[in-house]
Amino acid sequence: MNIRSLSIVVLGSLIWCLPLFPVEVNFQGPLCGYYVDPVTHSVQPIMGIPGSATLGPVLATGFDSVWVAPDGHTALGTQQGTVFLVPNLGHASTRTALMPWTGQVDNVAWSDDSSGALLYSSARGTIRLATGLQANPVVNPEVDITALGNPIPAFRLAKNTWNIAVIVRETLPNATRAPSREGQGRNAANSLYLLTPQGVASAVRNISNPIGMDFSSGGDSLYVLDRSNQIWTVPFSSPDTIQSVLLVSTEASTNFEDLITSSDGKFLYVLQSHAQTVCGYEISTGNSTFCTDLDVAPSGFQHLSGSLYLLMTMDHGITPRWVLDASQGQTFFVPYGGGQ
Repeated sequence: MNIRSLSIVVLGSLIWCLPLFPVEVNFQGPLCGYYVDPVTHSVQPIMGIPGSATLGPVLATGFDSVWVAPDGHTALGTQQGTVFLVPNLGHASTRTALMPWTGQVDNVAWSDDSSGALLYSSARGTIRLATGLQANPVVNPEVDITALGNPIPAFRLAKNTWNIAVIVRETLPNATRAPSREGQGRNAANSLYLLTPQGVASAVRNISNPIGMDFSSGGDSLYVLDRSNQIWTVPFSSPDTIQSVLLVSTEASTNFEDLITSSDGKFLYVLQSHAQTVCGYEISTGNSTFCTDLDVAPSGFQHLSGSLYLLMTMDHGITPRWVLDASQGQTFFVPYGGGQ
């Protein structure tokens, strides 16, 4: 990365304004979202309509890691021990230092409305919640979660309530299958915990080996996919009273990897790595709305915007640029466009 930002440090203040982009870019036409290169951590727009979209010019560089929010334009980035808030990837030329951070941020979970984000560090064994990211950011105290175990391959954050769900992995002996993007692996005894924003944890003991999860649109319950291919709903207020939502497969050998809730809360989307498919289900009826074959083995979803989801891959030699348009039940590849 050869483009570096010049910092203006104001003593006694954590708010720094820095140039973020090489140039200001004014987009014309549809914008599907933003793509973060997994190697360089640079940010590029996905420009055009689904099915014919291409990657646009590089907008931001210099970050150690970047996580784009579900609204498609807000982002968090880390650089040299500081977490920055980028309020608008497309047009803003400044960023705000949100908090100092010693060590690596392993992952960030955004709330569905992009107003909150949860940061996780395996080295520190902590999580930290930031809210009000659309208007007035508030950073909560860091919470130590080492008592739950380590590592934590997956965690989710609910909007409004700021409820937190985490999957903790304990690898079993003689593991033969490589873990997925979130490190879940089929030879791992996973446990599920629900946490309050203050870090008070409750174990969900009635679901064995959860492998994927996402909050409902209201944030008061959690959808959980387990190794028996069953999807459950877990009320946050009463985690022992789980209910079955649907059975996504009767075949014991199926390798499901992840699930995500649609933005309107009406559908669940599920990835299957062995069969290389992505399927959609209507929550109210349990009926399948689509099942689409993929050209790569998927490992997880990344919400781009609206009904568009970037499909992560288990093959680290493949750059993940396949996108699901869930409204159509179709996938498309995003090639490089001009300005590269």
